[in-house]
Order: sequence, then C-alpha cells, then structure tokens
Amino acid sequence: MSTGWIEGDCIRCFYHGWKYDGSGQCIEQPAEDTGFAAKIQIRSYPVQEYLDLIFAYLGPGEPPLFPRHGELEAEGDLQLGMYVRPCSYFNNAENGIDEVHVHFVHKQGFTGIQYDIPKVWAEETDWGLTQYGQRCDGTTRETHWLMPNALLFKNGDVDDDADQISWRVPVDDVSHRNFMAVLHHRPATGSWLNIQGAGDSRPTSLEAAQAILRGELTLEDVAERPDLITIQDHVAQLGQGAIADFEHEHLGQSDRAVILLRKIYARELRALAEGGELKRWRKPDVLRGTTGVPVTAA
Repeated sequence: MSTGWIEGDCIRCFYHGWKYDGSGQCIEQPAEDTGFAAKIQIRSYPVQEYLDLIFAYLGPGEPPLFPRHGELEAEGDLQLGMYVRPCSYFNNAENGIDEVHVHFVHKQGFTGIQYDIPKVWAEETDWGLTQYGQRCDGTTRETHWLMPNALLFKNGDVDDDADQISWRVPVDDVSHRNFMAVLHHRPATGSWLNIQGAGDSRPTSLEAAQAILRGELTLEDVAERPDLITIQDHVAQLGQGAIADFEHEHLGQSDRAVILLRKIYARELRALAEGGELKRWRKPDVLRGTTGVPVTAA
C-alpha cells in the first residue's frame, strides 16, 4: 500500500487498484464484481499529525492521550530531519544520554559545551530519566530521555537558541530511523539536518561515515560539511557493531545515565513479561536545558 497513491481521503493500491478508505474498508475494485469490495477490510491505525510529522498508534484499544511538547510549539523556525542508521536503536538511545562522548566525538561541530569533560549523574523521572553534565565553570546541561524512545534537548547544543526532540524508531534488530524536529527561536542561518539536494554528488552522511570506517576517508575530510555531527555519530555508533557487545564492555562513572536507562528498561520489560504493572510515564510540563546555575548531584 505504501507504493499506492492518495485519492481524496482514500488510498489506491499500486498492484490491482483496490481503493481503501481511512477505516481500512475497501470501497472500489476496478476489475471485480460490485459486491466484492464490501467484504474486504484491512487493519487501520489511528494517526495524529503533529510538528509536521505523522504519528501512528499501533497498540490495542483506544489510543492514549497524545503527548505534546510545548517547547516545540512556540514561535520560530521549525526544521525537520530524518536518517536511517544500520544499527540497533539502543546504540542511539544510549548515545543521546552519553554526555562525555560530546567532548571527544564532537570536538568539531558542536558549539558551547565540548570545551570540558563533564561530571555526570542521572536520576529517574516521571517521564524517563534526566542526565546532568556539569562543566568546571558550573554550567550544567540537562538531557531528557522520554520513555520509550525520545530525546529532548532544551536550548540545544548545535544552536544556542533552539530546542530539539528526536524519536529513535526501530525498524528491526539492526536498523532504525531517527526523526527529529528542531525549533529555532531565531531565524536559522542554515540546516545541518539535510544537506543532500538535487544534483548533489557528495556521499550522504551515512555513506561518508561508512567510508571513514573502511579507511577510505577521514573525519578531517568531512570537517567542513554541515552534517558533520550526524557523520560523527554514525561513525561512533556503527563502529560498535550493529548490536553493541555488552558482555565485554567496561562501564565507568561517566556511564551513570546509560546504566540507569538499562535498569529502567530491564525492570519494565521484566514486568511486561510477567504480567506485572508498568510504570505510567507522563510528559513533564516544563523542562530545563543548559544553565549556568550549578545543580548538585544526587
């Protein structure tokens, strides 16, 4: 059906032209008897359009209250981006709350926070977890993981006057898509989300990263590209393997948020498998971002 085309509020199948309405009911079959279409219905899912993206509820029963993010609804320049990364989505989930990697992986590209190796701690919250990264001057960055798969930056790192949310969506065990929305509160001077245009002969972000991992390019070769941050994260996460080897890793003090996230997932998945009660995660009303006010570690 994804290769078909839209006709009004319906979609027509690419293969034999069967036409379905929004409920999944077949309403037209050009090569069949008139009464046949009424007997055919495919499954449909409720959807919600938000931030110029379309979200689908795939679970049982009525969909829960849709979570909105007021940080991204303010006046400003909203930019969207999407990429496919051929590794487990959990590689990306852990990368987002790994504060120390910014100092090394993103020595070039990020602005404002890569100047120092932070002191890291994390706490479970009503929405997932918050990771704190405190620099030597007292500047503390808060990174919010919204269960089950979203990462929210307030006053983000790429643009000091922007908010960003990313959804890591598994495709299968060894690949995922990342959808992101960035709201610039001042006019954006450019976009680092999507740089490929018509006639662009440069390798894509993923192709460049794979060439670096094969030794055909270096990070210095792509240092001037606006998608440098994406390339750097491709390299760091794909370099761990499609599924990271947890058995032979050595976690330290800087991995407190990663350890906590794994504990939360293990607890919730255990409860799900045993028929127990899952935690009811809620969207916070207000989140902080990067501040100059020291936050004391718990």
